[in-house]
This record gives sequence, C-alpha cells and structure tokens, in this order.
Amino acid sequence: MSSVCRVNIKGAGNLLSAKKLEKISRIIIGSYWRLSIRPPLNFQVDVNLVSDNEIKEINRKFLGRDRLTDVIAFSLEEGEAFPREEVPLIGQIIISAETAKKQAGRYKNSFKEEIYLLIIHGLLHVAGWEEGEELQKCQDKIANHL
Repeated sequence: MSSVCRVNIKGAGNLLSAKKLEKISRIIIGSYWRLSIRPPLNFQVDVNLVSDNEIKEINRKFLGRDRLTDVIAFSLEEGEAFPREEVPLIGQIIISAETAKKQAGRYKNSFKEEIYLLIIHGLLHVAGWEEGEELQKCQDKIANHL
C-alpha cells in the first residue's frame, strides 16, 4: 500500500507543481525528520502565499515578533502522536510572496525557485529543524538535488 502525501496550496495560482511539492515533502518528511515521534506515513501540509502585511501580522500575533519575514512554519504535532485521521495535517507554511519576489532578484533566482526554496525551508521546520547554519546547508543540499 502506498502512502498519501497532499500539499494544499493557496495564493500561488498555477505557479507551483503539486507533483514536485509532494516529492519534496516526501523527501523531507521521510528522510530529514527530527521530531521525537515517528514521521507519519500519510500526511498533508498547507502552503499559503500571502502579502508582506499579512505575514508581518501573523509573525506578531503568533510568534511575538513585530517584523517582516519571508516564511513562517508551524509544525502542528510537536511532541504528540499524530491524530488517527487518514491523512493528518502536520504543518502549515506561510510565505510572503512580496518578500520572495525581492529575494529572488537579490539572489538571482526566479520567483518560482525562491518559492520552492522557502517551502523546503518551511518543511524542514515542520520536520523539527531549528533555524541555523545546519538547516541552511540541508536546505541547499535538497534544493540542489531537485
């Protein structure tokens, strides 16, 4: 029996490939998991592209940081067993499309490439990685293999 992976995308139109996002998600959740509970065989992740104002408000409201950021990720099951749902939602990734566009120009990526990098970054957080150099190296390794 094969596993189920769903990536629910809002705010990106047809920019991103659901198949590619599912592949990235399976790689990260299957091979880079760091939480103490076992990674789920079946899972879904929400990805939302929002404005700078929206992400700044989310950052302030939920993380107590009154500033702009490029990506915020919430792991929904830290330290707890996953619900018995058939395909549990394990995380939410929120990306500022405006900031991603600026960063794409700065780093000489296409907008699409920058969004994929931010999704990889967010998925690593969902999988239990903390911000830092090790996460950045892992993110680059995954991105270079896609």
